[in-house]
Amino acid sequence: MLRKSKTDKNLVRFSILLTVCATTTTTITAFLLYALPTVFSVSSSLHSSKSNAELKTQPSRILTGHTNWIYASAIDPQKQILATASYDGIIKLWNLQTGVSIRTIEAHGDAISSLSVSPDGQMLASASWDNSLKLWDLNTGRLETMLVGHSDDVKFVAFGVDGKILVSGGYDRQIIVWDLSSGRAIRTLKHNSPVISGAISPDSKTLASSDRDGKIKLWQLATGRELNTLNGHSNTVWSVSFSPDGQTLASSGQDRTINIWQLSTGQKIKTLKQHSAPVFSLAFSPNSKTLASSDYRGNIKLWQVSDVRLLHTFKGHEKAIWDLQFGSNGQYLVSISADKTIKKWAISSLKN
Repeated sequence: MLRKSKTDKNLVRFSILLTVCATTTTTITAFLLYALPTVFSVSSSLHSSKSNAELKTQPSRILTGHTNWIYASAIDPQKQILATASYDGIIKLWNLQTGVSIRTIEAHGDAISSLSVSPDGQMLASASWDNSLKLWDLNTGRLETMLVGHSDDVKFVAFGVDGKILVSGGYDRQIIVWDLSSGRAIRTLKHNSPVISGAISPDSKTLASSDRDGKIKLWQLATGRELNTLNGHSNTVWSVSFSPDGQTLASSGQDRTINIWQLSTGQKIKTLKQHSAPVFSLAFSPNSKTLASSDYRGNIKLWQVSDVRLLHTFKGHEKAIWDLQFGSNGQYLVSISADKTIKKWAISSLKN
């Protein structure tokens, strides 16, 4: 569906926010809190109930500077640079060691929904609700290429492991595989409903993509052949993530659950139901031993992957956490939120 006007697009986005809110116990309050953040301020005491496993913990660093909801993030592990992007189309680059803002880029004319850093750390890809993809020189902040092929909001972007291809998916129900040497689309894959998230396996052989109907599709990346469809969610699947060891796939959704899948068989290993709100983001630690998840109410949970056991829950932000990233050494976790802040968490302190 191609939305023709800005008004139409905002109405659709607000309806999506209402859908999210419909699964919480404070529907109207949550809508006001997230749909109109500059006008309304609602006390976090509305969501003050805590589970027995919840920790009182503090981030090791808080980064501020964005003036709107922060939607997307990516880390360059080599330079320890964090890229974050927001609803107003702004990208910020940060030095993770010092917390200093390095550069601000006025990147898109609409919200940025996804970021990805190239394997060599030289390029940053951004996907936007303005239907475009852009490639930036991570060292200078200069725009290198703009890719146009989607007819609606682009929801995810990911570099291939070799850095030669880029994959994107969006509300036009399409996934496009791009050849970066030519800037051309080499393959288009189809979903029956808007594509929400996607990820490429560590060996670059498999693409996982999810949609608003709750389906996850596995594709052979080299040929575009559909390998499997995983059915385990009842509604929008917000995030899919491969474990770095390539053994498992994790998915999370509007239905408040996380599913753990055996990649070799496509069988579901376990469903986790400890979140009390839609689960927006997932991230595996570099050693594949820990899975982090975040939700609409600003909670973060850490899971032990070997026996799929909940380790800890803590309040990360006052509003929805849209994305999580582990550092390359697995010693810290970064979270970004609709509360306009970025937080860095020392994993060792969270596990003690």
